[in-house]
Amino acid sequence: MSAITSTPRILIVGSGPSGLIAALTLARNGVPVRVIEKTTTNRIGQRGAGVMPRSLELYEMLGILPQVLQHSVPVPKICMYKMPEGVEVVNEVYVSPPAKPTPARPYLNPRLIGQDNLDKILQAELQKFGVPVELGQFEDHVDVELLRHPLEDLSVEPILEKASYRWVVGADGAKGVVRKLLELSFVGETIEQNSWSSIRPTETPGLFNFIAGGAKLVNHAEICSSDDNLRQFLKEQTGNREDIKWGAVVCVSHFRVNVHMADQFQKGRVFVAGDAAHVHSLTGGQGMNTGVQDASNLSWKLALVEKGLANQPYRSGDLHQLNVNYRGSSITVDQDVAAHGEPQKKGSSYHIEDGDVVHAGDRAPDASGLIKVGSEQGPVRLFGLLNPARHTVLIFADKIDYKSTLTNLEKYVKELVRPVIITKAGSEFSTPMADVFEDHDGYAHEAYKGPEGTTGIFAIRPDGVVGCRAGNTSGLDEYFEKIFGAL
Repeated sequence: MSAITSTPRILIVGSGPSGLIAALTLARNGVPVRVIEKTTTNRIGQRGAGVMPRSLELYEMLGILPQVLQHSVPVPKICMYKMPEGVEVVNEVYVSPPAKPTPARPYLNPRLIGQDNLDKILQAELQKFGVPVELGQFEDHVDVELLRHPLEDLSVEPILEKASYRWVVGADGAKGVVRKLLELSFVGETIEQNSWSSIRPTETPGLFNFIAGGAKLVNHAEICSSDDNLRQFLKEQTGNREDIKWGAVVCVSHFRVNVHMADQFQKGRVFVAGDAAHVHSLTGGQGMNTGVQDASNLSWKLALVEKGLANQPYRSGDLHQLNVNYRGSSITVDQDVAAHGEPQKKGSSYHIEDGDVVHAGDRAPDASGLIKVGSEQGPVRLFGLLNPARHTVLIFADKIDYKSTLTNLEKYVKELVRPVIITKAGSEFSTPMADVFEDHDGYAHEAYKGPEGTTGIFAIRPDGVVGCRAGNTSGLDEYFEKIFGAL
């Protein structure tokens, strides 16, 4: 891994998870990128703490999952107390009941990590590529004027800087400037909720997160006017218990439940992502997770455009987000759908029917127990073969002529397309043209099953989504023509 020294051609505005994931995806693709942040200090706090399984999969592809797992904690049970004493537990419930991982879905249990700690992990990874987060930078115009605030002396007048970028990604939050400069509508509503209070431990020992709000809580300003007032309020909300000791207040922020979405996510060479594009209720923990999926989806496409390998990019389940899909997208190819007239979508873009097979546009399932032929290393997982800088083409040797498929793939740049041959257990063979993996436990064949003749090839995109499901090379060529339009 080496630092990127070329002049940045893409500007990321905002250094929250969406902006940092966008930058890291571009950096891992070798694309120079610049990240600016309006605030003069890194944010602190627990906003957007819930990390869903699909985001954990993304973090694995980007190489930061070990750090995230190390610094995060499981989602605890909710204990509801009888008030006003706040001592007797009247009910216990799991927000996300513990689930046993499967070979296809290795991460089924959400984790909690405060945005400040997640940002530190992402910023440290970006530093390996020579991409710092520039604090105290305020974008004034899209084409592009920046007000640079000297951090060593905030009383000094900001310096005006003019610069030119091929692309700008606005990931500067719901109140950010990029969407406003683009004059995009932000349609939605503010939702009033019932009064409630909660407390939970964070990933930092001794540090707790509190949420208090609702229609009856009208004196926000008074409660937060001093740390003493806030501590007294929290004490009253938890039954005035003497066995609970209240320490220093680290940070306080005001939050209103909003549901909004921009009327479009792109205008010319400027995109919006994350909260700048859509905001969600905190219920279900979808906001931050949807934002990082935005960033990953957009950035691998921008990387291909910047390398001259594709035309201009297009923005186009359950709470775990494992069923979020892009079926029917203009840049997916599904030969089985074309051959049998199967409907492109079942349910919605957020839901896939139980028992349904993998389609183009679906999340790529994992598969454990893959043994590399000719190697002494132990079994590996399919996710370990994926990479945010290239496509991985799975070729099931028992379903398709792998030799002609490999020959056809030779015309594509090896750094962008990696073929992987999957064989059934006991049918060992090797070829110098690609890595061969024996599906020792049968999990890959089970995860990528489908009708004969149209499901021997699966092209997995850099963001871990199946871009193509095909039974011959013509389907694969059709797909890569859509992706590498300028190749």
